Amino acid sequence: MEHRWDKVLFTGGARVGRIIMTKAAKHLTPVALELGSKCPCIVDWLDSKRDSQIELLKSTVERLITKPEDMARILNERQFNRLSGLLEDHKVKKIEDSIEFVSSRPKPLAIYAFSTSEPLKQRIVKETSSGSVTFNDAIVQYGLESIPFGGVGQSGFGQYHGKYSFEMFSHKKAVFRRSFLVEFMFRYPPWNDDSKLGMLRHVFRYDYVSLFLALLGLRR
Repeated sequence: MEHRWDKVLFTGGARVGRIIMTKAAKHLTPVALELGSKCPCIVDWLDSKRDSQIELLKSTVERLITKPEDMARILNERQFNRLSGLLEDHKVKKIEDSIEFVSSRPKPLAIYAFSTSEPLKQRIVKETSSGSVTFNDAIVQYGLESIPFGGVGQSGFGQYHGKYSFEMFSHKKAVFRRSFLVEFMFRYPPWNDDSKLGMLRHVFRYDYVSLFLALLGLRR
């Protein structure tokens, strides 16, 4: 980060993300951040059948993963304690309250919602802010090149994957060309002539019809 780069992409935690941005400021280097954050999961059918559904989930995990060594590992004890604490978070009484619960916290990288209710899905999309929303699945949006991946707020900014990576690292340079065939003198001072000011207003408002009429002397 001591060198001058055209653009920097960092994916990691918010603590290091702040360091990256601070160092990038030295050279005014644009930065895209994808920051890990707590991604809430909304499940709206664990009500009267909650216990039986949890037991079904446990039995499914045991059937799919028969050996402990086949399971993914938690990196260290600190991360284990952090994840354990997430399981102790307060649960909402009504599924609709989950929207307020999510919105009251830092904006997440993703929201995962398991529901068959279309009104609830629409509310989640409209009333929450996150990098992405995935319904009835998890993680898979990360692997899709047809949609952008990135955060918002404390979960980062900038989007990539697929064509969005190319766009993020590209600069849309505007190139304007014109000839000397036609020149409009109302562009130049002095502007104490009301007709000049009127023509300039037409240009800035993209009102080319009125500009044309004014050039013909049919409208001021």
